[in-house]
Amino acid sequence: LEVDPGRTWKGIWRFYAEELLDCCLPLEVIAKTGITLRQFICLAHCNGLETSVYQPDTGGERLRVARSLDEAQFRDIVQKHCSQKDTSRAFLA
Repeated sequence: LEVDPGRTWKGIWRFYAEELLDCCLPLEVIAKTGITLRQFICLAHCNGLETSVYQPDTGGERLRVARSLDEAQFRDIVQKHCSQKDTSRAFLA
């Protein structure tokens, strides 16, 4: 991802590892129950990453940080991300 986690891992090495992903929830809780999208965003922010969250406009509950999209807008974003030449800084789920 070309992003420095800002914390040491082993010795002088700085690397992402499970034991460093404990800023939003204890690792024991994550191992038992998993994480929600909201918690995934929290982990990303804690580790210096930027996020863009998009959710379909279904009229139901959605995350405050999420931008609402219709199907055409969603397909356009997926197409743009998948056709980028440099995808080293992008993650699409």
